[in-house]
Amino acid sequence: MTRTVDVCIVGGGRGGLGAAVSAPRNGARTRLIETASALGDTSTLAGVNNSEPVAGET
Repeated sequence: MTRTVDVCIVGGGRGGLGAAVSAPRNGARTRLIETASALGDTSTLAGVNNSEPVAGET
């Protein structure tokens, strides 16, 4: 199966997570590729909430 995307994000760390939220909001068909079982990289393991800053408009 072939899938076409506008943006392919490799890595679900803080930057990748922000890009994965922002790109579809701007109309891009987006794919996030992450090998770990959780998003957010090491800051998630430290208990930092990475999704809150990008969760809503201010």
